[in-house]
Amino acid sequence: MKLRTIQEGDFDFLCKVELDPLNNSFTTLVEHLTPEKLMQFIQSEHRLAKNGQLRLVMDLNEEPVGFLDLYDYNAEEQSAGMGIIVHHSLRLKGIGQSAINSLFQNWLSPLNLKKIYADVEISNTPSRTFFEKVGFVKIGLTEKIERFVWEIKV
Repeated sequence: MKLRTIQEGDFDFLCKVELDPLNNSFTTLVEHLTPEKLMQFIQSEHRLAKNGQLRLVMDLNEEPVGFLDLYDYNAEEQSAGMGIIVHHSLRLKGIGQSAINSLFQNWLSPLNLKKIYADVEISNTPSRTFFEKVGFVKIGLTEKIERFVWEIKV
């Protein structure tokens, strides 16, 4: 499993994942996405420090299988939020964990990140279980959202 930045050739897969109603229960995003908005996103510049967001594609055998997003970048705190989604046909096969391992080993230092958090709705048991399994620690946030944090110890 390899992480790479998103490219125009990922448009069909991006639409398949982002516009799939099965994925609505896994997001806290309230904005309605359209194919046009997704194409604009792909064509935008993808630099975490400049835009505060970076979308990485999870490739398995040179095929996209999911996405890992970094967002709400804070240079001073060296932190960012994270979201992850694997195509529904490939869930529970260790791909998400491999993506997290790749992020930690290959991307955090070049991006100057020491803290990653994920905001997860309390009702989203699969995501809550996943983040705890890969080493995030749960802290309270609101009555509907839990925050899971992973931090480099210095």
